[in-house]
Amino acid sequence: MNLEFSEIKLYNPGVLKTRIPASIFADLTRDLQKQIDNKPKKYNTFLVGQIETEFQYVINGQFRDCIEQTYLEYSRKFNFYENQNYIIDNDAWANFQKKHEYNPIHFHHKAISWVTWITIPYDLEEELNMPNVKEAHVKYASKFEFIYNSFDGGISTTQLDIDKTWEGSLIMFPNYLKHQVYPFQTSNEHRVSISGNIDIRNQ
Repeated sequence: MNLEFSEIKLYNPGVLKTRIPASIFADLTRDLQKQIDNKPKKYNTFLVGQIETEFQYVINGQFRDCIEQTYLEYSRKFNFYENQNYIIDNDAWANFQKKHEYNPIHFHHKAISWVTWITIPYDLEEELNMPNVKEAHVKYASKFEFIYNSFDGGISTTQLDIDKTWEGSLIMFPNYLKHQVYPFQTSNEHRVSISGNIDIRNQ
């Protein structure tokens, strides 16, 4: 008996990754430092991060164009709010995460969320070889993790191996996709990231 099979693909939005062009990333880094020097609004009371230093970041320049282009590709690729009116929130936030600080499981309150990494101060291999990590069955130290329901009703996770190669990368995902950030241990410098949201307005 020879059976023929075909897959029925179920609709499911995913995670999209891109890299910010070097010149725009350099401008973004300078603009972030300029805003920090001007003592921006603290954002801790709006966020769940167990992080001491979290500030408002106002999106400027061509970085906004990167976010918009990524969103348009996201909505097209995943047929997610395609052809809907959208608003890129001007107010994002910057996390200056020290070692042992972390972001617990959470989700955002708009339609689409994004994260970009400015500085990664540690070596991932060193993190995973720390005495409290290297013998573990799974090694999560310093990683960014998504938590979601699988189609069979179970709970699945996907970890991103965030290291120095992710500086200047940007990811975009649905607001309700839960995620968390594990602490790092091997550096006294800050892991710096910027996050924000895109809202959808019904036509």
